[in-house]
Amino acid sequence: MLKNGIRAKELYKELFPLVQSLGYTIVDVDDSVIRKERHVHLVVRNPRGNTSLDDCSAVSRLVYPRLLVLYECQDLHLEVSSPGIHRNLKDIHEFEIFMGERMKILVGENWIEGTLEACSESSIELLTEKGRETYLLETIKKAKLVSRLKEK
Repeated sequence: MLKNGIRAKELYKELFPLVQSLGYTIVDVDDSVIRKERHVHLVVRNPRGNTSLDDCSAVSRLVYPRLLVLYECQDLHLEVSSPGIHRNLKDIHEFEIFMGERMKILVGENWIEGTLEACSESSIELLTEKGRETYLLETIKKAKLVSRLKEK
């Protein structure tokens, strides 16, 4: 089942305005402590196209000083990455972010592929080869992006 809680995370609330000021969207954020070092992993998306290394670098330069102040530490490791072309969606809010993208969802035992046409707090609509179909979020076990790149 997909989670529904990233927007409630304090770290998300802290970083969202900074990332948004550069024109990007936070897809996922996670932090942990490993061997006394704070690790923050931030996944961002450029809604204007593919998220590049330059995009990730710009976000890193803006966010890193804020994290140093927030965690009051010097042992901080920040990783900023793109969502990737085959991302497994983790949180319901990602449906809004990936509107118009091709994806696969697992409902029951069946994978259904289509283009995400709409989403609400309780359901999504996919344009599949059968037409426009609605799925309740509570019935979706897994969801992942499908690359538009042709496989050879």
